[in-house]
Amino acid sequence: MSKVSFRPVSSPSAANTSAPVDVEVVTSEATATVDVSAALAPRPANEVAVQRSSTFGGEEDADAGDIRYPRLNLSQKSSAVQLIKLGIGQFILNKELGLGESLRAIVVGFGPKRYIEKTKYVAGANSNAKFANSLQEVDALNGTTSWRESKENSTSGSDRAWYQPSITALLLIEKPAGVADDRFTFEADGKAYAAALFSVKSTAYDSFYVKLNSEQKTGLLREGFPTRFISLASVLVPFKGGEAFQPQVKVLEKVSDETLKLARSLRG
Repeated sequence: MSKVSFRPVSSPSAANTSAPVDVEVVTSEATATVDVSAALAPRPANEVAVQRSSTFGGEEDADAGDIRYPRLNLSQKSSAVQLIKLGIGQFILNKELGLGESLRAIVVGFGPKRYIEKTKYVAGANSNAKFANSLQEVDALNGTTSWRESKENSTSGSDRAWYQPSITALLLIEKPAGVADDRFTFEADGKAYAAALFSVKSTAYDSFYVKLNSEQKTGLLREGFPTRFISLASVLVPFKGGEAFQPQVKVLEKVSDETLKLARSLRG
């Protein structure tokens, strides 16, 4: 299993801003192979944007691949039937537990940025989209991160595929009122929490990751991602050809020392 580390990630280029709105939260099984473990290594609260290459658990011989966190999905009209049955527009844990349209969580950390090829959605079919781990790989696959320069723009005359940025977060989710306890196996300050992976791409990447990364560099999260709670809300956003739910994030109050210790314990 390859080792990964935190890397500074730039915001999308201006060339992408002319692209048609494409709201998407990654729910495909293709994302199940994303390894965020090594990228979630611990670092001091006052250490900002420093590269590291530690494995999960802090030991080079640790087999981080043996850990499989459940996933958090935002159900869409195009989601799998089992998610739709639990409610369109809901956050769903482990494909089985509806958490409602809003929740509170702590961002433990982020895995590496990846790029996913934009392909035509076909109901009931598995995605055959290609993945790239760098801009160099995108170029080698005859791709571009600019919609304007891709074949998706019918006026471009290009044969290059459009690759959209994607990233996976490890979240510590506070148990919503009225939700079954089974999946919320962590506890701090008398509250129950569940750890889960949450992947986003396209405009959901902007609304979730870009906002939080900006707060970590210059705003309320300067002391580290897990030092404050965030709220995560499901918002219906119209776009050309339809509408979809997008995660809307807001930074909230500071976490307690006990809760911060719990969040950091998941990083190694």
